[in-house]
Amino acid sequence: VTTDASVEAANNETLAEAQGRADVWTGVGIAFIVLFLLAIGALGVVLWLCDRLGPLIRKAEDWSWRDAILMGLAQAVALIPGTSRSGITISAARALGYERTDAARLSMLMSIPTILAAGTLTAKDLLDAGDMALGADAAIAAGLSCVSALLALTLMMRMLRTWTMTPFVLYRFALGGALLIWLYA
Repeated sequence: VTTDASVEAANNETLAEAQGRADVWTGVGIAFIVLFLLAIGALGVVLWLCDRLGPLIRKAEDWSWRDAILMGLAQAVALIPGTSRSGITISAARALGYERTDAARLSMLMSIPTILAAGTLTAKDLLDAGDMALGADAAIAAGLSCVSALLALTLMMRMLRTWTMTPFVLYRFALGGALLIWLYA
């Protein structure tokens, strides 16, 4: 049974949590924004340089444990806010000499364990909640996400057969500029 006092206590706890987040943003907000925008710009340059300077000599079939470890270490850079996981792993693969489409394919394959783990954890949380309607909605959303991701990947792989990474780099710069304007306008 919910009482007015318990609702008020929950609201106060929610407000306290929000205030705590606001205090964190106030304390590190400027540094976070700088890091976020730096990641957008700097890692765009990394992607561009790796794409321009990386040789096109290796195929996905050449992938070794050494390459997997190096790309995995690069993937850890995605913990920095504003860093694209796929962008940094594609950059690493291009620096290792993989062709563009193979670099993208390897990057996407590296995301599978993380996606499966997140999906499993979310499914467990939904089952624990016991809300079947929410579970059904989540299953529909997951299915639609999967279809849209496959369509986007198909388009990207077609583009990478003939394009360089420059359009993706320009997108990062445009996004960084737009965020900078939005934050300080």
